[in-house]
Amino acid sequence: MSRLLVVIVNYKTPKLVCDALASLEKEVDLKQDHVVVVDNNSEDDSVVFIDQYVFDQGFSDWVSIVVAEKNGGFSYGNNIGITSTIADYYLLLNSDAYVVPGAIESLI
Repeated sequence: MSRLLVVIVNYKTPKLVCDALASLEKEVDLKQDHVVVVDNNSEDDSVVFIDQYVFDQGFSDWVSIVVAEKNGGFSYGNNIGITSTIADYYLLLNSDAYVVPGAIESLI
C-alpha cells in the first residue's frame, strides 16, 4: 500500500512523460509513494523509451509501467493505473504536466 499513487497515462508522448517523472523525483516520498505510467497502446517506441529512462535515472523503485491491451481512452488508462496499487491518495497527472516544488505536500 502506498501513501500516494501518481498515475500518468501515455499515448505517444514518451518525452513528456519523462519530463513529468523528472519533476516528481524530488516531490514524492520515495519510501511511501509510487508512480505508475500506463501506456495506452501507443504502438510506437514509447514503452521502450520510458522504460529505458526509468532505468537510466534509477527510478525503478518508485516508477512502474503498465501496458494497456487497447487504447480505451484517457479514463480507461487512468482506471488501469488506479487499480494497480492501493493508496491513501491518488493523483492523475497528465503527461504534459510538471509538478512544482511543494505541490505534493500541499495535495497531501
